[in-house]
Amino acid sequence: MAGNERCGAGGDRRRLARAGDGEYGSWDEQDRLVLDCVRSLQAALRDGVPAYPWLFGLLLMLPHIELSGGEESRAVVGALEEFRQGGGGRA
Repeated sequence: MAGNERCGAGGDRRRLARAGDGEYGSWDEQDRLVLDCVRSLQAALRDGVPAYPWLFGLLLMLPHIELSGGEESRAVVGALEEFRQGGGGRA
């Protein structure tokens, strides 16, 4: 989780909720945040730790993800498929 805590855990959830309207930062910053969340979700699934904070982070970023398309959207779909195949984050 080191370095990626900001996407799903801690006090930044309110800021994430505003990401779709551009209040969180530049589009590039939001893209990086989405990809950080994806990597953290995948690591949580791999390590057997609860994945829900990262899933929640991605949920809050949906307005940005929907508009961004491209690499970010594909990465999110892949991570969510891993989450689903892994039993929905039962860890």
